Amino acid sequence: MRPPPLWLPSLLFCGLGATMSLPDSFSQLAAPLNPKLHLYNEEQILTWEPSPSSNDARPVVYQVMVAKPNLQESQVSSSNSPSQMPGTLSHNKLDGTWYRLQRLNCTDIAETKCDFTGGGRLKGFTRSLSVFLRVRAKQGNRTSDWVTLDPFLHYENVTVGPPKNISVTPGKDSLVLHFSPPFNVDQGATFQYLVHYWEKTGTQQVEGPFKSNSIVLGNLKPFRVYCLQTEAQLILKNKNIRPHGLLSNVSCHETTADDTKAG
Repeated sequence: MRPPPLWLPSLLFCGLGATMSLPDSFSQLAAPLNPKLHLYNEEQILTWEPSPSSNDARPVVYQVMVAKPNLQESQVSSSNSPSQMPGTLSHNKLDGTWYRLQRLNCTDIAETKCDFTGGGRLKGFTRSLSVFLRVRAKQGNRTSDWVTLDPFLHYENVTVGPPKNISVTPGKDSLVLHFSPPFNVDQGATFQYLVHYWEKTGTQQVEGPFKSNSIVLGNLKPFRVYCLQTEAQLILKNKNIRPHGLLSNVSCHETTADDTKAG
């Protein structure tokens, strides 16, 4: 028996004038794009861009997992267990085990964001040790490749905001500042503060660093308007790393010539 012509199989599979392709259900789902970690003060938020669209009309959801070595069993669960919040790290090496999140739904979510601090309700991850994160897309029974982020350490990567609740009281040839730290830190870190100030028509000067959150700027000229900004620097114990903070908004105040405090 003679074998069929070479062109016959292509007609049977493709049809006249068609291009042969695998059904979309068997193709690889595209992974999330450009994952970014937002670390500002206490905030820890992972965002990403949606996966490129496909011919599949079913909704795409996303899954986020965390990897941390030597996790406390009471704090985590494996990927086959109910979602739990990550625990603490004992060192900075990845042991290959990934976990879901506790008290925070970042599994099969339509939103392209996972807020690990829950809008201020949760403490998030340990700030003094490294954390590993990954995210992938899911559509029906299809999943994308995992996109793994570089490990982050909150205290080393955070953007420090300006001091909070700043008040300035004019005094005799001085300005007295009171404020609160940008956020609460644990025993592995502390804050120091700088004050940038200048006479309204003069050159900027910097005083500090100060350990206290009550500062007196003295030796100023009486009845002169001075403008100032405050800055917090995060000091990490046993590390030569001092992330600079963002400056506060500019405020201007007039000094007095005696001890009478302006209201």
